[in-house]
Amino acid sequence: MKKFFPITLALLWLAIAGCISGKHKSASQTKENPSVAVIYAKGFAVFHQNGKQRVVVYNPWLKGKKILA
Repeated sequence: MKKFFPITLALLWLAIAGCISGKHKSASQTKENPSVAVIYAKGFAVFHQNGKQRVVVYNPWLKGKKILA
């Protein structure tokens, strides 16, 4: 019974500390590095036009055919 109180207190403290979140990133902070290096993915191309991005997905079985443009 003597060990019950400190263990309960420690678990309660951990539960409360886990609920307290740190700093949240705003939307402007998450867009600092919009480009990501794609290493393993294949079968698509990304084009930049007028400040926007366009993704073209190619059919893996029929070379040169577009699935999504």
